[in-house]
Amino acid sequence: FCLCRGAGLSGMAGIPPTRPLGSFTVFRPLIDCTKEEILDYLKQNGLPSVMDSSNENEAYTRNFIRHSVIPHLTKINPHAQENAVKTLTDNIVDTKCILMGDFNVRPENEVLKPIRERLRDTADTFGEELYSFPSDAPTRKIDYIFVSYDIEVISADIPPITASDHRPHTAHVNL
Repeated sequence: FCLCRGAGLSGMAGIPPTRPLGSFTVFRPLIDCTKEEILDYLKQNGLPSVMDSSNENEAYTRNFIRHSVIPHLTKINPHAQENAVKTLTDNIVDTKCILMGDFNVRPENEVLKPIRERLRDTADTFGEELYSFPSDAPTRKIDYIFVSYDIEVISADIPPITASDHRPHTAHVNL
């Protein structure tokens, strides 16, 4: 939606995990959790769930994009993901940048090539693979923290925490 409106990089950043609201701070501690992760947690702990019926209503732009547009974009062009990455990387110019998340691709995947041309993987700084998936016995790397070359990477790690199907990827950097 933001891309369609012509938003710049900051406008396409999505919902932040925290943001100021007057004299308060709004925290979204589950912003990085998938719907499936939350439902699995509730089920495993015998907790009830409440579904917001508005999330299925395609009259809301966000839901229309999620349920109709994205699947069609992928059907129209299987390279939609690569093109989105190109748009992102084309906007990384002369600024400090940290890009992180579950990319759901292995390090050799071509989708990462344009990112690797502009940013470096914090794990590569120390010449080691940091496996984060699956969390019970990690054998794959699909989670990343990329930083611009002018950011010093002090350390990178995958702590042995199993809060979801992925272990968290952490990096200590000096801006």
